[in-house]
Amino acid sequence: MRNKLLFNILVKNLVVLKTRLFFNPKVLSFCEVLNKAKRVLILLPTKAESFPKALNHLGSLSAFVSDSEKFLFLPFQQEGFSSHLKNYRMIILKKSDLNWFSLPNKEFIQRLKNLRFDITIDLDLEKNFLNSYLSFLSGSPLRIGVKNKAGLPFYNFEISLSEDERYLDELYESFTETLIKFNNFKEEMR
Repeated sequence: MRNKLLFNILVKNLVVLKTRLFFNPKVLSFCEVLNKAKRVLILLPTKAESFPKALNHLGSLSAFVSDSEKFLFLPFQQEGFSSHLKNYRMIILKKSDLNWFSLPNKEFIQRLKNLRFDITIDLDLEKNFLNSYLSFLSGSPLRIGVKNKAGLPFYNFEISLSEDERYLDELYESFTETLIKFNNFKEEMR
């Protein structure tokens, strides 16, 4: 178990290094991407205890991208939440979708890229390489995540959350409020 953990840490560091070395960022207009967004990928948390809190804020987050087709990435099979998720298309990561590094395999990544997302929003507030990795490989021009998680090139728009906010509900509320403020700014720019 210890060897696999060390191996996964080594793989993660190699992927981060390779990604940063060969990353060629493109300049984009936040408002333009929001106005033209047709498909949005929302990455849900990998920790089971954070999952329900993130779901509670999906409604307000959906207002941020109201005119877009919304997809939810579920990092593990969830039971009993289907009634909350009727307005979303599901992307579920199965064990068969993982390679021997415990990362999504090429076929899964290609299926994700083929959906041509315009925006990716990572709702995992903790450091989680899986969601950062998927955010980057999704091909979305706008990748939104929490500051101090993985940074560039995994996210090109990071939201800084207050250290004073100790509860998940407060953190998700701050996250969605920030995105809604930018959405209002987008509306003013029209």
